[in-house]
Amino acid sequence: MYFPSLESIATRQVITLRGDCSVHEGARAMARYGVRNVVVLSGDGAYRILGAADLVALKTDGTPFDTPLASLDLPRVPTLPPDADVLQGIAHMGEGVGCLCLTDERGTLVGIVSRTDLLSGIDPQLLTESQALWELMAGTRFLQVAAGDPVRHVFARMRAGGHDAALVLQGEEPAGILTRGDTVRLLAEDASLDEPVSGVMSTPLHTVPESFTIQEALAFAREHGHKRIVVRRRDGSLLGVVTQKYLLALFYNRWIGWFQAQNEELLHAQRALRAERDRLALVAGALAEGLVVTDPGGCIERINPAAAALLGVDAGDLVGRPLAQLVPGLSHCVQECPGGPHHPRCPSGPLELRRADASCIRVHLRCRPLMEAGRYAGAVVFLDRAGDGPQASP
Repeated sequence: MYFPSLESIATRQVITLRGDCSVHEGARAMARYGVRNVVVLSGDGAYRILGAADLVALKTDGTPFDTPLASLDLPRVPTLPPDADVLQGIAHMGEGVGCLCLTDERGTLVGIVSRTDLLSGIDPQLLTESQALWELMAGTRFLQVAAGDPVRHVFARMRAGGHDAALVLQGEEPAGILTRGDTVRLLAEDASLDEPVSGVMSTPLHTVPESFTIQEALAFAREHGHKRIVVRRRDGSLLGVVTQKYLLALFYNRWIGWFQAQNEELLHAQRALRAERDRLALVAGALAEGLVVTDPGGCIERINPAAAALLGVDAGDLVGRPLAQLVPGLSHCVQECPGGPHHPRCPSGPLELRRADASCIRVHLRCRPLMEAGRYAGAVVFLDRAGDGPQASP
């Protein structure tokens, strides 16, 4: 299964700040460039991240926004090489900060990948085709606040519950949503947090019905540029919110499940193949005539006791060694097999071989190619004793 490289989906123009920049400068940079986080260059060479959730936490804690970023305990961002693929990116991002830094062999920052980028690199068909959203919503958490609640109160609830957004209700009806983008804008402008959230929320609130499949919901989110999908029940009430983190976890878990199932099938096939090879080895060992099997390069893969006795050698010493070096009289037989490197015919008939003790022996041989998917995969050589026994070497 093919997954695109992180380099192909990454944002190349990374917004970075030095450690001596203030929190307020970080918030303003995020608002100016329309991003939800900025990379902070720390003195220890690590890449750290300042995100919208950090701004909310700092504000609710009362941390002055003129505080230098270097003095904060900001989380480190995982790093990967640009040629890592999307699946590796999902595995490394996990429950972390929501982005990855791409660094070259010298440790230079060459790009950044967000959850949005990772979702863009996933074929929606790999998620599911027919499963409806309502089947996936059990246990999902989302924050609902009243339209008249002050922003400060909403921020406190967002931080306490680990939410990055809040759905705003006017009575029982959904009226809007306070997103990370709204949060960044408010804090960058140093706006009053005592105003009702209804005055700063994003509207209108786009929702999808619970009958939507994941594919349909993901296509809707991409079309409208949404970071999360708000789902309604049939009666119009809110069922829940599907986040990018949730979709990535869903995809990763399903891919791992598929991989494990494929791996089990492969192991079963390998066990069956080993059993068949063991059975054929018993048959080959019981043959009265000699049997030599080579790989495509002419090295011996198997030799039965009858062949070893004819050639006057120990079978165990021959496996893996080139047939041409050990038994020159047989090497041309393998070369002349169809699909082999030289002649398109199978040799057969009598042949005089020199044994390991320098004596000569006449044998009848038959050589047959081994073909796999139309390609030459080796040869099988059958040997029969001919004549009255070994002859002295001249």
